[in-house]
Amino acid sequence: MLGRLLKSGERANLFSKVNLSEDVNKYKIIQRFPDSGELKLIGTFLTYETAVATVDTLKSDGLYYYVYGDSNRILYASEEQ
Repeated sequence: MLGRLLKSGERANLFSKVNLSEDVNKYKIIQRFPDSGELKLIGTFLTYETAVATVDTLKSDGLYYYVYGDSNRILYASEEQ
């Protein structure tokens, strides 16, 4: 049996998309080591400004820092040369 239609009033045991999604307005700082390609989560911040300020204070020689937003896109990058 492939499946059946639910009658009105029946409840399906499906996950709610609201429960699966993360909270909005969180910014993650990821550190990347260029030699090994290893990624490390530095922290999660509630505002973009605090995440960027933290990246600017963490700059080290040869390490890359990225700020990711809710859509998993890089919003800010700091690549030391």
